[in-house]
Amino acid sequence: MKTVLIAHNYMKKSFAGMSYFLAQHLVACGYRVVFLSYEPKGLEPIVTDNLIVLPWPGGKRPNRPQALWFYLKVYFRYRPQLLVGHFVGAIFPSIVNKLFTLGKAKNIYVYHTITDAILLDGVEGRSVNTEIARKGRFYRRFIDQIVTPSKAGEADYKKYYPAKPVKVVHNGYIPAEYTKDVELAYRKKELTFIGRIDNCKGIDVLLEGFMAYLKKEPDTDLSLNIVAGGNKLDAYKQQYKSEHIRFLGRVDYEHIPDAIGASFFVVAPSIFDNLPTVGIEAMSFQTPVIASNRGGWPEIVTDGVNGYMVPPDADALSVVFGKVSKLSLAEYRRLCDNSLKKFGDCFTVEKYVLGMEAIIRAYLP
Repeated sequence: MKTVLIAHNYMKKSFAGMSYFLAQHLVACGYRVVFLSYEPKGLEPIVTDNLIVLPWPGGKRPNRPQALWFYLKVYFRYRPQLLVGHFVGAIFPSIVNKLFTLGKAKNIYVYHTITDAILLDGVEGRSVNTEIARKGRFYRRFIDQIVTPSKAGEADYKKYYPAKPVKVVHNGYIPAEYTKDVELAYRKKELTFIGRIDNCKGIDVLLEGFMAYLKKEPDTDLSLNIVAGGNKLDAYKQQYKSEHIRFLGRVDYEHIPDAIGASFFVVAPSIFDNLPTVGIEAMSFQTPVIASNRGGWPEIVTDGVNGYMVPPDADALSVVFGKVSKLSLAEYRRLCDNSLKKFGDCFTVEKYVLGMEAIIRAYLP
C-alpha cells in the first residue's frame, strides 16, 4: 500500500484543518496516511488500517534528539514513500526518508513563511544569513517539491532558494458556522486588526495612518480594534491614546468568528505576507478587508470589489479610512457579498485538497 506521511497539526480549526481533511481524502482514495502532529497538546494516538495519527513526543517542538529517535521508529514501521511537511515537523522526516531510501522517497515541503518577512523581523538566536543558508542546504538536499500558498510565496522562494520546482496551492479553510449581521457591522463601524505584532504585519503603519485620519475627522464613527498581543502592546497603548482605538489583546480561537464577523472591515497593511489566514477567514465570514497591495494579499482582495488595496503607507491608509466611512449600506453589502463569493471561488478546503492530491499523484500514482 502506498503510504503518505503528513507532518502538521491534526485538528479541524484554522488553516491546519486543510491537512486534517487532506488526510481523510487520501485515505478515501486508497492511500495509507501517517500523520505526525505537534498540536493539539494531549492528542491521543489514532491507529486504524489506513490512518495512523501520532503526536510528537514530549509536547515540545519536534527538533530535538528525542523527536529524531521517535521518527526513526515511525519510519521503520510504516516506511512512507512521500512526505507532505509543514514547518519544523518536516525536518527529521525529510532527512530520514531520503537517507534510508537512497533518495527514492519524495518530500514535499510547504513554504509558509516567506524570507522577506524573516529579513524584516529577524530570527531569534541566530543571524538571518545563517538561517537562509541553513534552509537553502535543507531544500537542496532533502526536498523534491516546494508548495506555497501564493504567487508571492513562489516569487520569494525563487528569489532566495531557486533549487526546486514550486507549485502554488491556495490554503483551504473550513469556516465556523457564522451569520454576519451586515447592518449591525455597518452601524458599529469597527475596523479590526487581528494577528501578531511583528514588523512585517505593518501595525505601526496602521496606527499612524489611523491617527492621521482622526486628526482630519475627529468626530468620525470609525473605531479601530487591535486584537493582538506581544511585548510591544503596552508601548502602543501609551503611544496611541484615543477613545477610537481599543487594544483588546489576544483572543482564543473560538472567539475569532465574532471578532472578525462583527467587524466593519478587517485591516491588514502587511509589508510582507504569504497568504494571510486572517484574510481568508474574513472572506468566509463575509467581512471585507482593507489590505496591503504586497505579498499574497492581491490574491485575496480585489480593489473595490471585496475590499480595498493600499500601499502599506500611513497616508494611503488615512485616505482609505475616509473613503470607507462614507460608504452607503448598499455599497457595503455588495463588498460583503463579494467577499463570501471570493472565499467560495478560491479558498475552500475542497479546492486545497484536490490541488494537493494532483501533486501527490504526480509523485506517487
